[in-house]
Amino acid sequence: MWRGIPLAAVLALQSCIAIGRPYTFTKVADTSNGFSNLSSFVTINDSGVVAFAAMRTDGAMGIYAGSGGPLSTIASTSGLFTSIPLDTPSINNQNQVAFVGASVAHGFGIHRSDGFTTVPIAVASGPLERFDGQFVLGPGINDAGAVGFWAKRDSSTEEGIFVGDGVTVSPAATNLGPPYSIFSDFVGLNNSNQIATYASLDGPGSAIIRASSGASPTTIADTNNGFSVFASGADISDSGKVVFAGRLDDGTDGVFIGDGASWSVFADDTGPFHSFSVPAINDFDQVAFRTVLDVGGVGIFVGPDPIADKVIQSGDPLFDSTVTTLTTVSGLSLVRGGINDVGQLAFTYTLANGVYGIAIATPVPEPATFVLAVVGCIALPLSAWRRRKRDIVSRR
Repeated sequence: MWRGIPLAAVLALQSCIAIGRPYTFTKVADTSNGFSNLSSFVTINDSGVVAFAAMRTDGAMGIYAGSGGPLSTIASTSGLFTSIPLDTPSINNQNQVAFVGASVAHGFGIHRSDGFTTVPIAVASGPLERFDGQFVLGPGINDAGAVGFWAKRDSSTEEGIFVGDGVTVSPAATNLGPPYSIFSDFVGLNNSNQIATYASLDGPGSAIIRASSGASPTTIADTNNGFSVFASGADISDSGKVVFAGRLDDGTDGVFIGDGASWSVFADDTGPFHSFSVPAINDFDQVAFRTVLDVGGVGIFVGPDPIADKVIQSGDPLFDSTVTTLTTVSGLSLVRGGINDVGQLAFTYTLANGVYGIAIATPVPEPATFVLAVVGCIALPLSAWRRRKRDIVSRR
């Protein structure tokens, strides 16, 4: 494919590609400034605003949002809530945040708030249908303010994934209808009210599913057809594509994308990657994931190339220190909801100086500029080759 192109231009192009896209990093919050603990998983909207749960140094628990400047308090135990766990809140493009907490008015449950108005979505007591209070981990929220979550109905054996908007709550998939029995509480929700998550099958095995109210769930992948195990969760784009982590029957670990008709491998452990957490996908179907590295430590990547697709990994410099080699989620973490439509990523990190924090990775240059930069990278050697070729021809 390189025939007729000068070696200097080929080498320049390969050098550009190998460098990959650089990122700038913005600190959102850390344990050196007002917080004693932060949630391990965070989410980001298209404006670059990150939502997270945290404990302040005074012991107050809260949900906060920020993009590198002053933080906004979404909910706090210093206000209308009696408890807020360090779980995973989700944020939409209206800066509304879905989270788990116990409010003074409605008890423990799922809430939606922009910091000014708080709406109960599904709670142990209150104006909506009651649930038994078993709300944990990660609800998802879309731009209409609908919230997807796992719950168990009060005084019932029914449990599953539901969608609520503050007025009604509708089941998307529950254990009362085959073939599912247990569902993950870590869900992704798109703007069509489709939920993606993990589910156990009534018989042996498990599956990654896409579900919505009023329609039969779609199996994206299952352990009866090529897979042996899945990470407990998934993310979904507006096109309905679902991204998930799992292991194939042949033992290959990877990140996969499926639409219900087929699935494909996005990245796997045949190279320098070892194992994968629940990945993230944006509405342009761009994927980001966290992986343990064969050489030790962890990294966050946006594709299968360990050089061109790297965002950050253990040992990299960050905020006047270096990222640790911890392989737990407190070391370096990104999960569903962690990449926005601009390509920014929200992640947590631990530094060698002991500071634990939350940051935003912003790709620089922007995609269009990056293409121009690659073109410019080979333009000079290619232009020089063309001039030399014209000179040779003119002398003949």
